[in-house]
Amino acid sequence: MIADPTPTDGWTGRVALVTGAAQGIGASVTRLLAARGVQVMAADIQAIPPELRALPGVHAAPLDVTDPDDIARAALFLLSDDARHVTMQHLTVDGGATLGA
Repeated sequence: MIADPTPTDGWTGRVALVTGAAQGIGASVTRLLAARGVQVMAADIQAIPPELRALPGVHAAPLDVTDPDDIARAALFLLSDDARHVTMQHLTVDGGATLGA
């Protein structure tokens, strides 16, 4: 018997932050987690495509991982009373840049 490729046991109700979620690996991870019932904060400097935003449990957020101010705002939000409902169990970092020459 072949196992279900997207089992939900133990995943439903979890929360994940995926950076680089607009395309490539980040988009694939977002799809996989959403299919397993995870609430996904899909973050990227680029717009999250409508087909990802339409998935149940996916929430889009602008985030430039190369901008210290963006990172600081995200960290301050996670430490604030506004984020008291966030119980993030998963973090996928799939965005970045090469700095310097």
